[in-house]
This record gives sequence, structure tokens and C-alpha cells, in this order.
Amino acid sequence: MNTNFRITKMKNLVMLSLLTVFALGKAVAQDSYGLTEVIQVENVSQKELYGRAKLWFINAFKSSKDVIQSEDAEQGMIVGKALFSYKPRNIMMGDVAGTVNYAVKVFVKDGRYKYDITDFRHEKCGMITTDEDCPCKFALTKGMNNKIWNDVKENCKKEAESLITDLKKKMSKKSEADF
Repeated sequence: MNTNFRITKMKNLVMLSLLTVFALGKAVAQDSYGLTEVIQVENVSQKELYGRAKLWFINAFKSSKDVIQSEDAEQGMIVGKALFSYKPRNIMMGDVAGTVNYAVKVFVKDGRYKYDITDFRHEKCGMITTDEDCPCKFALTKGMNNKIWNDVKENCKKEAESLITDLKKKMSKKSEADF
């Protein structure tokens, strides 16, 4: 009897361990939504690109002082945290309006720069991922939750693409100080 109890206990422990590994694997497998790219800019120094990136931050956000979290001209980096208001396209999508926060990073070197627009977080649902299924329960059905999830992700994509278009335009122009 004692041996059967030990075997059962051991089986339960093994099963619990396997479930934990699978659950962690699923959590780790989630990729956060974001966009990144390295852009070549021929014959432009790191100093000039840094100035352009700083000017872009100043013009792209209402309060660049609130957005910029860290900057280092020598290392060629500007890191910021920004946000936008999310409003669902359809009133039937439930109470999901709110703020989406995200990180904006620009790194510069001689002749190139890199942007990272990542870490999108909806105030009511947390991290925005590339997952197909909505991790939150906004609505009564899975289908409606997924419609909301896709709408949130689409808004994140539009926000990022708008910033990227503007950044590319500003980074390709000579500084206004070069007259």
C-alpha cells in the first residue's frame, strides 16, 4: 500500500512538472508586437544623425521631455516611452477604450540608424503580442474578443507605421541648422 501511494505521488509530481514546462513554453513563445529596422544613410555622421533623431523626437511628440527617458549622444541612442489613446472602431466591441503605452528607441552610427518601436501595452489587457487569440476577456464570445484584439493590434501597427514614415523622412533630410 505504501509503495502504491509513492508511485501515485510520483506520477502526480511528474504530471505537474510536465504541465508547468508546457505552460512556461506557451508563455515564453509569445512574441511582443513591435517593428524594427536598420536604415542606411550614406555619408552622414553619427553626430548629424543623432541631431536629426533628437529633432524628430521633439517634433513627433507633444512633450518630448516627458517621452525621452534616456539619451546619450556619444553612444548614439535616444530611448523614449510614448502612448496613444485607443478607441474601438465599433461601440459593440465593449469597454476596451484606453491607453496603449510603447517604447521608441533610435540608435545611430556613422551612415546608419536603427529604430525599435516595441513593448506595446494596453492598459486593460497588458502586453500586445503577435498571438492570434486574445488573452483577455473583453466580450462574451471568443470571436468578439479576437476582433477586439485584432483591432488593438491594427491600431498599434498604424501608430508605429505613422511614426516610422515620419522618422524616415526626417532622418533623410539635412538638419535645419545646415543652411
